[in-house]
Amino acid sequence: KLQFLYLIGKSHMAWISRLLSLVAASALVHDAGALTHSCGKVRVVDETTEYLCAGFNPGCRYKVTYINGYVDMPGTFCYSADLRYTFGGQTRERNNDHKKWEGLTWNAEIPAGQEWRVRIDNLNTVCDADVWLKIDYHEITANECTFTQPWCTSCGQARATCSSSSPSQTCTDPDHGSCSLGDWTCTCPPPFAGQRTAAAADCTIDECASASTLCSTCEFDVCSRASPAQSCSDPNQAHDAVRDWLCSCPAPSTDTAVAAAATCTIDECIASCGHCEQNSCSNAQQDCHDPDPAFFSDSDWTCTYR
Repeated sequence: KLQFLYLIGKSHMAWISRLLSLVAASALVHDAGALTHSCGKVRVVDETTEYLCAGFNPGCRYKVTYINGYVDMPGTFCYSADLRYTFGGQTRERNNDHKKWEGLTWNAEIPAGQEWRVRIDNLNTVCDADVWLKIDYHEITANECTFTQPWCTSCGQARATCSSSSPSQTCTDPDHGSCSLGDWTCTCPPPFAGQRTAAAADCTIDECASASTLCSTCEFDVCSRASPAQSCSDPNQAHDAVRDWLCSCPAPSTDTAVAAAATCTIDECIASCGHCEQNSCSNAQQDCHDPDPAFFSDSDWTCTYR
């Protein structure tokens, strides 16, 4: 009978031990989408201890969702610690059992540049305790082109700067993290080109290279389709300098025209070319005359006596 009772008691103790282990395991709570930072151990002696939890980027803004504490009270007869946690302007109290993780739900934003100092008050001053801390947190994100919060001074500025520029530009934020404020960019709309970080861009347009479907003032192949085919150049590519492109005739002609095909001419008595006068008249002490300087009217120059 005694052996039977021993086996029953042993079985119940095993079941209770298993149950306690499950409870202990479930006491460590986590935010599934958060990062977890282990702050290490702090000795809580007497009444109050402040612990600096290092290892965070000081330029970021964070939101803390859980604080987990693990209590060990070596060399004492205490089996729990009455602790008060203060962090991020919030306070929670918890009776932490010996050698168990205990989780506390938190909802605090930590501004950039603020140290992560956790204050722990020992409400039971009889027993000292070693406390390990784990903090679940998110980095707060902010799209500087659309986000508006008092702490994000660049957020309201970004979109206004881009949209109010001339021409109106598109605002984009490549990294929404609170650690990367000031990386927003203004991008010029087609057919303009240009981009600048944290400021309005200087928009430019090459009227000789831009697609005609996007640019009503562009060259539209006027130069290249002319006869003879001419080259196009845009001397001023500022966004408001339009219709200043040039068509330039091929050598030996030097004629140009603004925003139109040039009328190309060659004075064969002056120009240097294969069919030009090339000093034939002057060497004979005669005058040269080109009756038709049209580009394709060649070899029609004449020498006349002076």
